Amino acid sequence: MAGLIYWNNNSGRMLIHARKVWSVILLSLVILIPLPFVTTGSTLEGFLPLMIPVAAIGSNFFSYARTSWLPNLFFWLFVAAVIFINAYWIIVKA
Repeated sequence: MAGLIYWNNNSGRMLIHARKVWSVILLSLVILIPLPFVTTGSTLEGFLPLMIPVAAIGSNFFSYARTSWLPNLFFWLFVAAVIFINAYWIIVKA
């Protein structure tokens, strides 16, 4: 959500070609949001196509931020979450 806010605030400063590319990414996000709910089965494969536009729009939060402490905090929280999930996934799965 924060990536969309930063994209909206900074889209006026982009070149026309970059704005068109971001519009295509936003359109693909809107089209792909219902995909995991429409696909059959209960696997996470429906979320894979959705990860690309979500990652691109979410990266705006890290690149357009005016202060660096909040993106750094979220970065280290993501790193800690990845380490925690990878370290304890075997224990939970077993």
